[in-house]
Amino acid sequence: MPSSTRTYDRRHPHAGNESRSELRRAIVILAVAAGVLSLLFPLSRFTADSMNAGNRLKEESNSSAVLVCTSGTMVHGDGSLADFFTEKGYFQCNDWKMGNGAPTAR
Repeated sequence: MPSSTRTYDRRHPHAGNESRSELRRAIVILAVAAGVLSLLFPLSRFTADSMNAGNRLKEESNSSAVLVCTSGTMVHGDGSLADFFTEKGYFQCNDWKMGNGAPTAR
């Protein structure tokens, strides 16, 4: 009868399975952490952009300029996904109205 090529430690027959389950657990923890971070980063960018746009519009509404911006968006580079994550955003006004500093007709 041929002998088995596997050898087992009689004191700990499942010793190899413990290290595999620890490795699987570590991989799952790393995958979950990466997933959470990949969701939090864009969310923080959207939040910061929203706050910056709101602050800019608030400043414009108190201005005594001839034209006052009433709505706008934050733009990052050329608008690509890569630029969204790597480029600093700037405010671009989309709608204007006549402000308090506009000359009046007599």
